[in-house]
Amino acid sequence: MTVPLEILHKPGKLTPAEFQIIKSHTTTAYDMLKFSKRKFIQAAAVIALQHHEKWDGSGYPNRLAGENHPHLRPNRQCRRRFRCLDP
Repeated sequence: MTVPLEILHKPGKLTPAEFQIIKSHTTTAYDMLKFSKRKFIQAAAVIALQHHEKWDGSGYPNRLAGENHPHLRPNRQCRRRFRCLDP
């Protein structure tokens, strides 16, 4: 949406400057969606912002790691339920 097609469809390796442009799609999408009054769109804004974050903190844009990433945080309730099912 905000990344030029020539960068998006580039056949070879991206330059560091091109990769910065690619990485900006997370914050640009978040900025477009964050003011919605609809909860669904607000959730989509957060997902747009954080969908390239990684557990080890090597993702972008905020380099969230482990427990600092709300969507990657292990679900304690789910773990408890699976423990109960485990013989």
